[in-house]
Amino acid sequence: MIYVFGDCLLDPYLYTLRRAGHPVQLRPKAFAACLYLVEHRHRVVPRKELCAQIWPGQFVTQATLDG
Repeated sequence: MIYVFGDCLLDPYLYTLRRAGHPVQLRPKAFAACLYLVEHRHRVVPRKELCAQIWPGQFVTQATLDG
């Protein structure tokens, strides 16, 4: 499934994000976080859940998500 939101297109199969037709470079974890949030867009995803899904078993500082 390809996700379209605003002027963005997120393709999890090609591992690409495009904004206004231009590619956006994302690091793997940032892409995974974006994909997880889009897939769960029908609800607010708690920070703790996002960290457990994207960084399982790792300590994640607030700066990691804020940056």
